[in-house]
Amino acid sequence: MFDDVFVPDSHLIGTPGCWVTNDPRTFSCAYATNHLGTAQGAFDFIAGYVAARDDLRESEAVRVRLGRMDAQLFATRSALYATAARLDRGDDPDDVEADAVRTMHLAKNAVLSIPYEGFDIVGARAAHQRYPLGQMMRDARTFTLHFRDDLYVQRLAVHAMGGGFSAKRGRGGSTPFDQAHAGA
Repeated sequence: MFDDVFVPDSHLIGTPGCWVTNDPRTFSCAYATNHLGTAQGAFDFIAGYVAARDDLRESEAVRVRLGRMDAQLFATRSALYATAARLDRGDDPDDVEADAVRTMHLAKNAVLSIPYEGFDIVGARAAHQRYPLGQMMRDARTFTLHFRDDLYVQRLAVHAMGGGFSAKRGRGGSTPFDQAHAGA
């Protein structure tokens, strides 16, 4: 933390606090992108590992699992692109944030399930430090707990039942509780 640090006016962008009070955007798409990138990296590792092993490459069960992971990544990526296009168009910020939360939910599911499923496919050797799945699982789980998915999807349920949804300022949108009092 910094105390009593002078910042000249020429270094300010906007007015103090404008991100919180005036800008409707959030970081939901950024979080989703991070989760999606990790999930894609895990998938790429798993697919490469499987491709190099005849016993795994020829297994119908393994190919079905890889196909499901591929479809999950496609769906998540498609949701992210659609939400980003809405942001670029300047659509209603609250509606866009609801889509961003949906996208983040999909991305969290992908980043938590794909490395885990990779362990099942690769086997016990996936835990070896030379492979990335263990670190990906740990990092993904830690990052996905930054904001609880169950709190987000509850907001989506309220929205689906006709309740409001707003992007910021604790008005029932993507910020499920007062972040100023959130513990580390």
